[in-house]
Amino acid sequence: MEIYSESLNSYESILVQTELKLKQYTQEFEEKWISINDSVLSKMADIAKCSWKQNFINVHFVDCVNGASAWTTDIVLPPFPHIDVGKKLLAHELAHTLVPEYFLKPKLQNLVLDQSIAHTIVDLIAYFSIKEHVTDPEKRGIKPNPKYYVQVDELYPIFEDCYNYPEKYRSFDEVLKQVAK
Repeated sequence: MEIYSESLNSYESILVQTELKLKQYTQEFEEKWISINDSVLSKMADIAKCSWKQNFINVHFVDCVNGASAWTTDIVLPPFPHIDVGKKLLAHELAHTLVPEYFLKPKLQNLVLDQSIAHTIVDLIAYFSIKEHVTDPEKRGIKPNPKYYVQVDELYPIFEDCYNYPEKYRSFDEVLKQVAK
């Protein structure tokens, strides 16, 4: 932000307004997220049958991104007007850190599964970890969209089963074997 304000003085007022809005959104989002954080992370680990490798993940709200991105210990999110959609987006990016592509795609390949379902699997893990913490889990932007996520209709019942009966599956490989059936 400082680099832009030094080099592009004409944008200084816009940058100040944006910074203020981001700080307000961050505060509002944190107030909503802090009370559900442990539950979401625990549910996510139960569904994926994976343990968290990192002790913390930094979340950065940035107003000029379309979508979000996750790395090992950092996530970048845009501020969403609808907080519940923001919660789902954060859960989705957290699921990417719990079950990263370098972990998931070789498992799919070993089971001769289409690797394009990796993103669908991540989103289903996110959805079922957050669904009890949103007002309307069926809302667009929260429930996985079959027009965007491949094979979501086929995979949904498997992850719903993982959500309802986490003790039924001992490992993530068992979940993926169910997908392979």
